[in-house]
Amino acid sequence: MGSTDTRILMELFRLLQAALASHSNRQAWLDAIHFTPEFFDRVTFILCSSTNAGLLVNTISAVETIVRVDDSISEVWCNDQLLSSILEAQKQMHWLHGDEVEVIHRLLYIFSSNRTGVQTLMSKYYDLYPGFGVYLRKVCEDEPHLIPFERYHNSLRAIIPVIDVIVSNLPLMSALTTFDSDSDILPCLFNIVWGCAQQEHLATCSISLTGLWEDLSVMFGDLMRRVQDLLQEKMPTDSAGGGGTASTPPASVSRTLRWLYCLEKSTSPGLREAFVRCCLSRRGEVRGYLVYACHQLHLENLLELVTDEN
Repeated sequence: MGSTDTRILMELFRLLQAALASHSNRQAWLDAIHFTPEFFDRVTFILCSSTNAGLLVNTISAVETIVRVDDSISEVWCNDQLLSSILEAQKQMHWLHGDEVEVIHRLLYIFSSNRTGVQTLMSKYYDLYPGFGVYLRKVCEDEPHLIPFERYHNSLRAIIPVIDVIVSNLPLMSALTTFDSDSDILPCLFNIVWGCAQQEHLATCSISLTGLWEDLSVMFGDLMRRVQDLLQEKMPTDSAGGGGTASTPPASVSRTLRWLYCLEKSTSPGLREAFVRCCLSRRGEVRGYLVYACHQLHLENLLELVTDEN
């Protein structure tokens, strides 16, 4: 690892991945990594300083393998230093969209699965979201019914839980204003769920979209729970259970929830229907969140869908 020769480093990381793939040899390598702190420092240095895309991909792939197979290393490594290094490497890779970026998304997903990683994601969302926006805009270049989910499925299934963790764990206003860092993220996710619904109906996708639909359902449900919390805090009513309505929402609320107003006013009814169907597909309490928000914000089109038993 002390070498500065790019070809040697690339081969070393390939060798490491091969060793970790062997169950009989894996633990010895993991123990050596665990008790060699300078290994982590060397990895982050390479990610921050190299401009060789091949070396960056090999390094990130090795890191992803290490933290995926060893929870104790993952808990230590999923920190601000590693995340900053990954994001710098992604910039050097010019925001690639293929297998190279998928491994980055898988690594970010691992961050969302342990306590250290969640804290790191929450503190760096403003650096993460622009990269997600670049990727999601690429996914949504085609019309929803033409989105090639076969190409993007794995990355989407990694990204969406990361967004959900951030939305669910940040303080209320911070959680709902995270999307200000890239205003295309939610519209793209709405188009993706619409694409899932259309391709499911037309049976045009060669892979199952059930897992992706469920990930979106969980994320949208948590998002609407935070929306209800915001409205209860900023627009309290006297009616128990959310049956009453408040006056005109404060300007700060309208700005924060402008994506919900855009969904209400969309000229594509199918987009709204796909969003509502996805929200309601897993958890019954989400219907209550939606009804409350629709009453408070006077979202008649969405309310009609939410209260339609069909």
